[in-house]
Amino acid sequence: MIRIDSKTLLDLEFPSVLAQISTVAITDLGKQRIADISPFSSEKNITPELHRVKEFTASFESDNVIPNHGFEAISKELQMLGIENSTLEVSGFR
Repeated sequence: MIRIDSKTLLDLEFPSVLAQISTVAITDLGKQRIADISPFSSEKNITPELHRVKEFTASFESDNVIPNHGFEAISKELQMLGIENSTLEVSGFR
C-alpha cells in the first residue's frame, strides 16, 4: 500500500493542481469530483490509469483533441433511473 504524507502533497502543490483542473470543469458535479481526487493507494490501480494517460497524450500529439460538447448536469436523471417505472422527459434524455 502506498502512503503519501499530506505535507508532501502540499509541497507538490497537489491542491493547487486540483484547483486549476476544476476551472475547466463544466458542471458542479464535475468540480466536486475533481475536488475529491486523491493519490492512488495501491500500485495495481496505477498501471491502467497510466495507459489511459498514454492514450490521451498520443491523441493530443496527433492533434486529435477531445471535443467539448457542453454537457449539462444529469444528477436528476440519474436519480430517476433508480425509481421503478419512472420515465425521463425528452429534454432529460437528450
